[in-house]
Amino acid sequence: MPCSQSTGKTTLCAALAKHLDISGTSHVTEVARQVIREKGYTRNDIGLLQMQEDIMMAHLRREHKVRIAASTPAAPSGDGRQVASLTHFVLCDRSAIDPIVYALLLSKDDTTIRQERYHQLTRIEAFEQVLPLYQQPSKSLFFLLEPIEEWVVDDGVRMIENQNECFLMFRDVLECLSIRYSVIGKEMKSLSDRVKLVVRALKQE
Repeated sequence: MPCSQSTGKTTLCAALAKHLDISGTSHVTEVARQVIREKGYTRNDIGLLQMQEDIMMAHLRREHKVRIAASTPAAPSGDGRQVASLTHFVLCDRSAIDPIVYALLLSKDDTTIRQERYHQLTRIEAFEQVLPLYQQPSKSLFFLLEPIEEWVVDDGVRMIENQNECFLMFRDVLECLSIRYSVIGKEMKSLSDRVKLVVRALKQE
């Protein structure tokens, strides 16, 4: 679920995981905070291309690991019976698109720098490998959440400025990469309604 901050994304993901009975091993949570902590970054470094590349690679490694686990049949039970079917869903709090968006958004409105950053991140081998999966609606569903002003909270890590600009940048990058997406508008604030919308989309696929 690529989106800007303060959209209710993490809350929605948690509710979906519970509704769909998705275990922690099939739920890719946000990696940015872990990368920031481990690498010693701060919110002031968010505009650094290296920071966004580190976040992208950390997410891709975790997503790849979860996808592999989700496609592996369950081990036989003690009496030899095959237990459970394949895990059907991998739920991602964010995606490898997010670092691209933030790298572009914080490039000081320099078109040349934006193009260089876009090409540098999208040409990373691991990203090129996952992109075809992102582009297939039968393999990946993307939901873009509009920011909700009254939900904005400054926790010392999030970038809380220019929320609408960030949303538009997500939309532009997704379209540039030929990734289909659905928008969950800011008028839909009910968590249960949001869960129903996503579940309905999953059933259609």
